[in-house]
Amino acid sequence: MALLLFKSKELIVGPARAALNTHLAVLNDINDQRAKLSERIISVNRDVQDAEDINARIAAVQSTIDAAIADAAYHRTPEPPLTNERKQLAELEQRLKFASKLARRGTTILPRLRADSESLLAQRDGMKSTTDRLLWDACVEAAAHKTFAAFTAADTIAKARGFGIFYGSGLYADMYLPLPLHPAYTNPSLTPEAAQQIRQADIGAVHTDAEAFINQLLSGEG
Repeated sequence: MALLLFKSKELIVGPARAALNTHLAVLNDINDQRAKLSERIISVNRDVQDAEDINARIAAVQSTIDAAIADAAYHRTPEPPLTNERKQLAELEQRLKFASKLARRGTTILPRLRADSESLLAQRDGMKSTTDRLLWDACVEAAAHKTFAAFTAADTIAKARGFGIFYGSGLYADMYLPLPLHPAYTNPSLTPEAAQQIRQADIGAVHTDAEAFINQLLSGEG
């Protein structure tokens, strides 16, 4: 019969991983903001390009009209009506009014959009060292949780069945993994008592991870 010592199946996220997740959420928010700014910058550049393209087409049509009129004058023939060309020119000039308005508005805010994007980029780059430290903390914590969860599971079974061999699972409490001395963990409102509660909760989480580990092994998933 299977040895059912535990009920929990969920692995616990420790303080270091939680701090990393919070930090990464800020980075993702920065990236999202920059992506939106990039879309606006692209839109402004497209509006400016549209206005320039319409201007070029107006110049081309006007050049065609001027050439036809000049040719008629040179040959002393009646000036051609150029109905289609004049209609096209009028339509393009009407489109240019709206396109120019968009282009002017976009050009006005473009420096601010770029400045905001650069500021966010600098903020993201400035968080790189913090990201690396939090990632390091989370890796150490994950390895320690996994290792000591297995030791705790083994020691719990040994105690329950009197096997007499123990692997020092209690040593996790001496490692002081939660709340490293890093600015990302600093909270002025955190009292020593509250910090101790977080520490005890993390130590308890190792036991919960041990429960999940045993369940995985018993179910054939581990």
